[in-house]
Amino acid sequence: MNFTLSIVIPVKNGARYLPEWKRALEMQRAAPAFEVIAVDSGSSDSTPDLLEQLGVKVLKVPPGEFGHARTRNLAIAAAAGDLVLMTVQDAVPASRNFLSAITRPFFENTRLAGVRARQVPGPETPLWAAWLVSRCPAASAKRRKYSLAPGEDLAQMSRKRVLDMCGLDFVASCIRRDIWQKTALPEIGFGEDKAWTAHILEHGWAWLHEPDAVVMHAHSRPAMYSFKRAYIEERANSKLPGREPMPPFLLNAASLPLGIASLARDVPWYLERSGGLPGAVRDLGRAGQEICARSLGAFLADIDLLLGRGERFKGQV
Repeated sequence: MNFTLSIVIPVKNGARYLPEWKRALEMQRAAPAFEVIAVDSGSSDSTPDLLEQLGVKVLKVPPGEFGHARTRNLAIAAAAGDLVLMTVQDAVPASRNFLSAITRPFFENTRLAGVRARQVPGPETPLWAAWLVSRCPAASAKRRKYSLAPGEDLAQMSRKRVLDMCGLDFVASCIRRDIWQKTALPEIGFGEDKAWTAHILEHGWAWLHEPDAVVMHAHSRPAMYSFKRAYIEERANSKLPGREPMPPFLLNAASLPLGIASLARDVPWYLERSGGLPGAVRDLGRAGQEICARSLGAFLADIDLLLGRGERFKGQV
């Protein structure tokens, strides 16, 4: 079986990342034939000029019409590849074999609907952000296949397990276009990748976390951004199948002390890498802010859901 590949990248003011993407693509080895489709939602920097220099196919959408699912569905519809790499402008391939590694599993297992890349922090990532990324499921160095066994039902699983099962993250994941043609990404405000993963699992498909396919990706954003994002993500997660062993707000309230405890256990890790006590204290403090922001954002979302309130934060993150 031979596959061709389309790479879909939503972009906006991505001039700082596109040269890295160009270098990463030029150095790929043993990769399938591929095209690149960029969807620009109103860049005001040099992104349009750089995209023209790269010679990629460019689709344009007005900023007010951007949607995570809507924009990606538009790009996939314009794609010619059998496989579609769903990624973002600040997730840069880390090796020469990235494209071959993320597409190879489809040749080996015809029941795979998707393959997720491993995410690692880049060399310029602040220490606190690198620590957070390294503890995400997508950072795992272990290959793992996700599928439902006969008789299993996502609706009967715990929320924690459902979130793990539905982790085909579009930061850097490859999907089969023929499956997308049967069921496009659900046009919801946020979390379309998790919702789509739930759908393909329920219809008998599997997906794979492939640690040999690596991208450098990490965020270093203000704590308030993380608070709002956690709120929006929690609202989206509440619509996934699954059961709660206890009220969600209690789980998220518990996540704060658990997160701080995890941070405390890793004080030696910070001391070793920060170059001294002042740097360690600074990075530990910033990581603590991030943990608090995420926990409080999710907690507030659960309280609003419990009380039947509308969303406090709208728009894209």
